[in-house]
Amino acid sequence: MNFKGLLPKTLIEKSAYKVMIILDMEPYLIDSVEDDADIAHIINATLTKQGYEVRTFPDGESFLDSFAERKPNMVLLDMMLPGIQ
Repeated sequence: MNFKGLLPKTLIEKSAYKVMIILDMEPYLIDSVEDDADIAHIINATLTKQGYEVRTFPDGESFLDSFAERKPNMVLLDMMLPGIQ
């Protein structure tokens, strides 16, 4: 994407993520499906601190319900999640 003529040169040199925020675009969305509350909290806190939008789900059913509303850019899935085969 070429921002020349739209944004100041110093802004163009910034990272794409910062340009995305300034242009008021949606941040990168990561969905985390994790049934262990402690692990889910660590994942959420770490990714949020890095500037990502994070949605956390305790089970596959709630994740699938939400998936229809807004599709994430990435999904972190607990492969040992009960009830998922």
